[in-house]
Parts: sequence; C-alpha cells; structure tokens
Amino acid sequence: MAAITVARFNGDMNSDWHSEHRLTPHAPMAERVRWHIQHAEKCACRPIPRDVQDAMAQRGSEETAGARS
Repeated sequence: MAAITVARFNGDMNSDWHSEHRLTPHAPMAERVRWHIQHAEKCACRPIPRDVQDAMAQRGSEETAGARS
C-alpha cells in the first residue's frame, strides 16, 4: 500500500475540497477508505474515523499477504 501524506490535523476545513468531494450517506467501506485517504491529504478538519483506520489496516495486511503468495 502506498504511503499517505496526511494534512496536519488542526481543525481547519478545506471548504473547497469538501464541496467538490462528497461522501454519500451509507457509502460502502471501500468508498469510505478511498474518500478518507484523499481527505487526509487535502484537509485537516478531522482525523480518520477508527472503523475506517481498521479497514485500512486490514486491507494493508491482505495486500501484504497476497504479495507473499
């Protein structure tokens, strides 16, 4: 998995980015992961939620296991 460059969380919201990148209600986890990765790179309004972090960690461990096969 590629490294993620995270904007420093400081409560500042990038309103332009948010208006152009809406996350739909009840989005599937894969969509939430993609959105939050982009969000972490472009906005510093809040941290990645724990359930999304857990899904990212799981995805990373699955990709690593697949690379060893």
